[in-house]
Amino acid sequence: MSESPSPTVGSRNEFVENVINEYTDLYSEIEEGDRAEHDLMPRLVDHLFVNALGWNKADYEQEDDWNDVRFFDADRNPVVIVEGKRRDVNVEEGIEQVFRYASDTPYAQYFISTNVDEFHVYERCNGSDPNAVTYHGISAQLVTKVPFEGICNRVSGGAISDELTIDEKQAIKNLFRLRKEEVTNAERYNDFTLGSRQDVDSDEGFDNLIDSLRLCLEDYLLPYTLSAFDEFDRRYQEFEREREDLAEQIQRLEESGHDDTEIAELEDKLAELKDEYEIYSQFRSDYETWVKMSNRQENDDDENKEVFCRESVYVQLNKILLIRIAEDKQLVNQMVSNGGVHHYFEFWDDYTRYVDRDYIDLFETACEELGEVYDYLYSRRLFDWGIQDDSELDDVLQRTLWHLNHYDFESVDRDVLGHLYQEHLPPEERKALGEFYTPVAVVDLILDSVGYTVDKQLEKEEYDLIDPACGSGTFLVRAANRLLERLDNKGVPPRDAIEIVQERIHGLDLNPFACHIAELNLLFQVIDLYKDVKDDDPSYTLDRFHIYRTDSLRVETQESLTALHSSEVQRQYREERKQASSVKTRNDYGFVVGNPPYVRIQNIQKGPARDEYDEYKTAHYNYDIYILFMERAADWLAEDGTLGFIVSNKFTENRYGEKIQDFLIQNYSIREIINFGDVSVFEGVQSYPMIFIGDRINKDEPFRSSDDFELVEDYTFTYAGVTEELPEITQTALNGSNGNGSDAREREEEGGKIAELIRASMPETPGSTPPGEDVLMEHIEELAPGVDVARPPLKVYPMKATTLLEADEWQFIPRDEYDVINSMEAGGRDFGEYDEAIAKNGIQTGSNDVFLIDEETIEEYGIEDSVVFPTLGGRDATRWYTPAQNKYILYMTPDADLDETPGAKQYLEDNREELESRYCVKEGKKWFQLARHRPGLFDRDKVITPDICYYNNFFYDSDVEFYALNSTYVMFADELPEEYLVGVLNSDAVQFYMRRTAPQYGNDYLRYVTSYLEEIPIPEPDKADKSLVESVTGKASELKQLSRQYQKAGELIESPELVFEREDVDRSSLSFAGYIDSMDFAGEDADVSPNIDGTTVRLNVQDKIEFVSENAAEAFAKLLRVFDVESGGELESFDAPSSEDDLLAVIDAFESAEETLDDTKSAKELEEELNKAVYELYGFDEEHRELISERVEKPENPLEAKVR
Repeated sequence: MSESPSPTVGSRNEFVENVINEYTDLYSEIEEGDRAEHDLMPRLVDHLFVNALGWNKADYEQEDDWNDVRFFDADRNPVVIVEGKRRDVNVEEGIEQVFRYASDTPYAQYFISTNVDEFHVYERCNGSDPNAVTYHGISAQLVTKVPFEGICNRVSGGAISDELTIDEKQAIKNLFRLRKEEVTNAERYNDFTLGSRQDVDSDEGFDNLIDSLRLCLEDYLLPYTLSAFDEFDRRYQEFEREREDLAEQIQRLEESGHDDTEIAELEDKLAELKDEYEIYSQFRSDYETWVKMSNRQENDDDENKEVFCRESVYVQLNKILLIRIAEDKQLVNQMVSNGGVHHYFEFWDDYTRYVDRDYIDLFETACEELGEVYDYLYSRRLFDWGIQDDSELDDVLQRTLWHLNHYDFESVDRDVLGHLYQEHLPPEERKALGEFYTPVAVVDLILDSVGYTVDKQLEKEEYDLIDPACGSGTFLVRAANRLLERLDNKGVPPRDAIEIVQERIHGLDLNPFACHIAELNLLFQVIDLYKDVKDDDPSYTLDRFHIYRTDSLRVETQESLTALHSSEVQRQYREERKQASSVKTRNDYGFVVGNPPYVRIQNIQKGPARDEYDEYKTAHYNYDIYILFMERAADWLAEDGTLGFIVSNKFTENRYGEKIQDFLIQNYSIREIINFGDVSVFEGVQSYPMIFIGDRINKDEPFRSSDDFELVEDYTFTYAGVTEELPEITQTALNGSNGNGSDAREREEEGGKIAELIRASMPETPGSTPPGEDVLMEHIEELAPGVDVARPPLKVYPMKATTLLEADEWQFIPRDEYDVINSMEAGGRDFGEYDEAIAKNGIQTGSNDVFLIDEETIEEYGIEDSVVFPTLGGRDATRWYTPAQNKYILYMTPDADLDETPGAKQYLEDNREELESRYCVKEGKKWFQLARHRPGLFDRDKVITPDICYYNNFFYDSDVEFYALNSTYVMFADELPEEYLVGVLNSDAVQFYMRRTAPQYGNDYLRYVTSYLEEIPIPEPDKADKSLVESVTGKASELKQLSRQYQKAGELIESPELVFEREDVDRSSLSFAGYIDSMDFAGEDADVSPNIDGTTVRLNVQDKIEFVSENAAEAFAKLLRVFDVESGGELESFDAPSSEDDLLAVIDAFESAEETLDDTKSAKELEEELNKAVYELYGFDEEHRELISERVEKPENPLEAKVR
């Protein structure tokens, strides 16, 4: 009876880091110890073999003279032999010697030569193996060489594996086979007879299967494949050298008119050479084909190698997995599971004694049989290069089949398979392979939004669906599930149901591996239906699904490959191109859905593909290619067909989106836009996503400029913007239901709730009134009970399409608010239109660490006042008033004479290396100057704002004269008094305006940048009612004064020691304080927690201080709390006010500061009066004022900032 599969030992990266950590500790001991050579080997064994590889100290013996160490199995047979050399001896000198030791025993499997700094491992093999090394009659092949000294000298800790090269990492991973369990229990892999197997449909079985798949990938298949790649590449290079040499000889003979007989002999040798090396030439051409197909020509060779090998491994592992599923569902004969393995080898042992069969033969035979189910996946493909006769591969396949033999796939359904592939290809792996997973919740939300639902006649041709960037097929699988449910409800027979799914669902992708996974995933969806058909018709086979490797954006005839070697691959490619062309030239799809790739055009190498991309109508500026998919979708869709994409929202505000905005409004009737901003709601979704839903219109009309286009009829669509409330809901209620939220099925359920919540927030008919707040809050309570949410998690409202058509860039503003914006713009003049108006960001240093200095640095170097000025960054700015900080800028301009400021010069010279490494210096600026110094911007009255903040956060800088940094913006205009300007800018009206027009950044923060600041409409003070202008100016002045007091109070609470300077208080130790009558406390270790009892302050149960009056006692107790005095030692060293009057004055100052911080009423009343005056200046009617008042987001405390 076979035992259970061994659990994985963490991830392989964890194994690598564990090995390096142990070896690093070994080196530390060597450096700190006496460096005795006889002591090195026991230390190496302890760290590497015992701590990292799982051996016990009783498992090995060391020769007295240190020459060798032997590790034993349970029968005390030596299975691993280590020859240790001194550190000053070349490790190669130990190889022949360790082979000699191994010749004494037939049990030794691994031979190791090491001098501690290098580690060479060999595994016993047949002498006929092409990679065999033979000494003393013993043959073995090299497993790995690990240069430990070089690795350990270079790594810096932390994520150690990230600092290694691919080859170094793989070399250490190969040591995994030296683990005791792998070496001493190898015979278990011969037993394929099981009494019971674990059901994959159970949670525990599913989790264990994922662990086994990862073990097979990382420990067996990938190490072998990387090694095979190197060998194939080496043999190909060898072939190329010999081929070129023969070709040159033939050419020389032909040019010299030499005898044809000798030329013919050389040509025969060349033909023989090509035959001998055919598999290596085929491998190379297939690899080059993959590089081009995957658009990886510019990637690093090592990175390409690892990705190609991983994709090859995944393809083979997926084949094995599908074979196992097919066998357990009795779709094919049992061959690779349970008794089938033994039956296979027993059959061939009986059939012939002259042909040896191995696990490679078994795998290929099983593939041939499953090819009868779905031929396309099991025919010769790009990723099959590594399946060659090889003893190591035979061992790898045996172990992989053995592990998967422990699971029962009979009851597995398509939902479990979906979860399996989500876990089998985790997000970090998908990213490494260029694959990005779209969460199921997002997919279902989009399919719901476009109307691809089971109540529709999805079986009809007009409901055909295509995903032009299908990746691993999530959209296709979810659509197929809906279609299958529709067909099941309708009672469609299994054979017809399969055919309908194959005809109605289409997918394209540039990545051949992605297409393989997508096709396999679709096959999983119909596997049970196939079984039903197969039971009735044993000859039935599946036709191919319509999933093809192609560039969806290019005309098929313009895409060609010249590197193809295999005639079979060539044939497949030609057929694939023909079929792909028929799919992507259709113009009658009912639905186009997906998550198109996000790739900026400058990241695509120049060539035919990029040239063709540039020919698209919407290709503009530094565009992203998802823009082209939105344009191309219009060609694929039938009139009234529906587009459902999740894309970046950047096209709505960036320059490259100007043309696509016009294109979308002309070619789609928009239904819904759901804008997530940078709210991280769905795991794996990139930043700034937006869901766009629209119906195809004007299919026969040409694309025109926005000036020449008019909507035939205006319409409304629904816009939804996600707020910060949604992440709060998901984190506290949905994502917190299982400790770590790692289970795929649970994550999908949580994501489904999020999608349901979003869908519930939307109106049933696009453009109509959304559900009321009460309804939504009730729904939130049902989905996330107990979550305290102040408002709905989405802002949902109808919008007129004309508002997008008329705007220079898309701004999503409700219809009623759009009227307010128009009224506001009519009541003011753009700030940028005022004379000498400036709205610019501040100084860019290129090195804040050097140019930003404090008073201590200024004093240390004697830096001159002429080059030192107060400065601040965006996070330092506070609303209405910002005090000076202990932060200064060394203001060095390009024309500065360093000899005139010797203190500054010395400081700069001390930091010269860092200054010279700045990018601006490499671009030609002087080593000492600021990257950008903004002359004439700071030494004057001005208004300053942070560049990123939640609320308007302007302040009037009239006294400090900040030389502000580039995380702030400076504003002024000759025609606008600064106090008037800051009053208008901080008003509710401008806050409302900015919230609707400015770009967002991070959880609803706003960007206050030049282009948007210049567009703020400011009522002209010269043409307005003078009393209103004076009111705004006066209130702004009063609010500045209040803010000054508020900041000062906050400083005091934050730094209590300031009180002594502000109140001019004399201080002394407690012994000299005139208001203390007596003291009785034990000393520095006593706790202090003051309580008042008349004239006594009790510090704890035993200690106390007596005071001359109750006022003094009460004031002193509060003083201790303010200064956070918690121990007797702190109390003994505390200098308190000397007199009772000073003590009371200090406490009064603190109480006054607390009252100032608590009092927001005065500021709110002033702002209310200011807002009324600003409303009058803009000419708002009562309806507009009420709307702003109801919807504007403003700080709870008008004097507080919310800056990012």
